[in-house]
Amino acid sequence: MRVLFLLVVASLVPAGTAQVADLAALDARATMHTMAGDYVSAIGAIREMMAAADPARRAELELRLARNQSWAGQSGQAVRTYEAYLERWPQDRAAATELIRLLRYRGDYTKAEALCD
Repeated sequence: MRVLFLLVVASLVPAGTAQVADLAALDARATMHTMAGDYVSAIGAIREMMAAADPARRAELELRLARNQSWAGQSGQAVRTYEAYLERWPQDRAAATELIRLLRYRGDYTKAEALCD
């Protein structure tokens, strides 16, 4: 199954790089990279989408970016991205819970506890 994902991703990369403004192709590429466990490449595709997307779509992309950063082991950057997202969308309890878990994983229990209030 992983080989199939990698083949699909390989076929999307040229399309994604040729048509940077094509958000559908970039979205497919980011999703395939994430599903294949290639989080660093997914981060690159999501950043390309963020540069081309309208502001209404940016919040969803920022949350996807934070998740992929976390999965890629970029926990410091993921914390900053989650925090920026939650500044704009403080009512998103699912994202807050993800940030709390990440902070606890990093050993930052004080900051995690503060978010629980």
